[in-house]
Parts: sequence; C-alpha cells; structure tokens
Amino acid sequence: MLGLQLLSKRGKNREIRRVMEFLGYSVSRLIRTSYGPFQLGAMKEDDLQEVKQTILREQLGQSNTNFPKQASFEIRGKTKQNKTNTYIFSKKSGNNNANNRRNKARRKAR
Repeated sequence: MLGLQLLSKRGKNREIRRVMEFLGYSVSRLIRTSYGPFQLGAMKEDDLQEVKQTILREQLGQSNTNFPKQASFEIRGKTKQNKTNTYIFSKKSGNNNANNRRNKARRKAR
C-alpha cells in the first residue's frame, strides 16, 4: 500500500480519484486535512471548533458586519449520518443549557 499526500486548492467531484486512476493507482480512501483556511488536524466526528468573528468576516467578505456579541460560530465535523466532507457553520444561541440538552438528546437518538 502506498500513501500519498496531495494538495488540491479547488477539488471537483472525484477529481483526485480520477487522476490517480488515470495514473494506474486505485484510491481506497481520502482524508480531508483542511477546509479552506481551517485546519482540521485531529478533529474527530462531531468535534466543534470555534471560529473567531474576525476570521468569519474575512471569509464572508463582510468586514463591516456586526455579529451579536454573544453569538459564536462553529465548524461542525462530519457526522455518522452525513458522511460527506461538508462542514456546517451554525450560530450558537446564548442559552447553552438548552443547547446542551438538545445535543445530548440528538446523540442518544443516533
């Protein structure tokens, strides 16, 4: 088995698999190490990372946008139900106790 690390700035659907197949190699799995400017590192399934408002503004191209002070934004890792490499930005409300109860209920439902 051969391990390669490839850098793709703009990946299209199955682009790496097609290139490797053209070169005579088969691809058993792909692991995303970053998503845009965000390094995923050792993030596991359902891990969350807070994204600072300044970085979020830069990425959205909205330097003058004022987000509410209590709002923070998270990168959510892929879940068991959603095996794609998409990462969701979600707004976290100020009521953390309600969010914690809701998240525990969701985890139990899986």
